[in-house]
Amino acid sequence: MFAYERRENFMGKVGLWDATSGQKLIEDWPKGETSTVLGDPERILIGCATCPDRKLYSNSGVAGPSLNMDPAARSISFSPNARRVVFEKNSDLWIADVDWPAGAVRNPRQLTHVGVFNGKTSSYWNGDSLLYGGYRISLTAESVNEAPVGWFRLEKRISPDGGAVIGARTNNQLYVYDVAQGRATTLMDGVNIRDYLWLDVRRAVMIQGNRDVLLFDRSTGNVTKVIAGLNLEDEFRAPSPDGRFVFATEFMGQERMLAIDTSTWITTPISKDILGIAWLTPTTFLFKRTEPIDKRGTWIFDMRAKTERKVSPYPWDSVAVLPSPGLVIFLANRNLWRVRINGGELTQLTATDREDGNLWPGLPGARM
Repeated sequence: MFAYERRENFMGKVGLWDATSGQKLIEDWPKGETSTVLGDPERILIGCATCPDRKLYSNSGVAGPSLNMDPAARSISFSPNARRVVFEKNSDLWIADVDWPAGAVRNPRQLTHVGVFNGKTSSYWNGDSLLYGGYRISLTAESVNEAPVGWFRLEKRISPDGGAVIGARTNNQLYVYDVAQGRATTLMDGVNIRDYLWLDVRRAVMIQGNRDVLLFDRSTGNVTKVIAGLNLEDEFRAPSPDGRFVFATEFMGQERMLAIDTSTWITTPISKDILGIAWLTPTTFLFKRTEPIDKRGTWIFDMRAKTERKVSPYPWDSVAVLPSPGLVIFLANRNLWRVRINGGELTQLTATDREDGNLWPGLPGARM
């Protein structure tokens, strides 16, 4: 399944589609920001990540009951498996268990007694620890401590499991903060970090001074320089699903996209006219070009063969990758299209010439 939010008359309306048949199943699918697996591949949690009216849906769009939340609850934060919820009430935090089939919030209990919580900025769960608005909360000891991690670009600096944060202090010391232990460790002095990216729960890469790539190994606590002497812009892009490949762009006139192989630390120049990268498999990705005219379109690049192949003469405007059925849905030239993940069997799904909007996978486990 995939969801398509169609823009029309300045209003966004979401439909749920079957990617295999190319047919619309539901006219009015709930607009959502996140998708959470609840131990059942046939069910999906969709909706505003902080809204009390989130519902549990089957992936065919059948809705369960809304949660019966405390009317005084605000700043809702669900655990990764959506079976617990933390919320603010009277300037403190409360925690409760969630019974989705019954639409009930059970066993609510006060988690903190400090009276300082008045609208969070972000929250990150890791087991029985929670980073919440500048604080580390122990869900078992019910304690609150300062979390000296800063909040600038925290979404790139925190590990995928929420257990570690890397960053640089104002004195240019690189550190790692262990969320479970509530402890920071200095890793290196004299750094000038331009960007961070976690490849997996163990490894993170950093752009140092726009010239070097550093690797942090969480299992050993070591930082090593793995690539030296490049001229890079300030951002890593589009890591592959398994974290093996990551992209960076050269600057100072080059502006080429570089693919970095994190298993060998070999860099491969791809092209400077690539726009957008959507990974299809751990070694192939979809990209688009708008010029030159003879290369305009949607393409597949194979990292093993270092070759590219045109999929469509039209550059995609929005794309949804569906690994389970092996399909890709994309919007291009004002219509919906479908192609297999290997680039074959291009099929036009609509002929209205007026499709415009956003696509996202509608199955659990997909990135929204």
